[in-house]
Amino acid sequence: LALVGLLAAAPPPPVVWIEGESAAVAGPLAAAATRRPEYLSGGEWLTADAPTDDVPPDGLAAAYEFAAPTAAAYHVWARVGADATRSPFRWRIDGRDWETVPPDRDATDLMAVAPDAPVGWLKLDTVDLPAGPHTLSVRVPRPTGDAKRVRFAVDAFALTPDHRVTWTAAG
Repeated sequence: LALVGLLAAAPPPPVVWIEGESAAVAGPLAAAATRRPEYLSGGEWLTADAPTDDVPPDGLAAAYEFAAPTAAAYHVWARVGADATRSPFRWRIDGRDWETVPPDRDATDLMAVAPDAPVGWLKLDTVDLPAGPHTLSVRVPRPTGDAKRVRFAVDAFALTPDHRVTWTAAG
């Protein structure tokens, strides 16, 4: 009976927090502050606002090394620039398939970090991860067609354990 009590009292795995500006990057991505740095985790985000000609053929790339503290199903959240002009982006963890996030995907908990520049949380997906090291990769493809610029910004990523489905991202 005491063992059951100990198992029930085990703390949940912690949230994995990744700062957007901490990435290894390729292309015109850079850490930058905004007019309201207090609205960003760490005061900066990773951002690009560049003409198509300045974007490499493979697009922009960012990679984040992190460790999952325990094997679990994690909800993957991204706090991104959430206006309608955001470029589509793709993401994956380790060697999984790329998932595309369109610019019209709704974000929650929006805050204006500058006029016409909201930032908000997107739930990307839920992934099963073993404990240990992992890589979260993000790619912003080079614009095609009528698009003249690439626009992308990420403040942070949060990976929350599956049983904490009531967790709410709040800046």
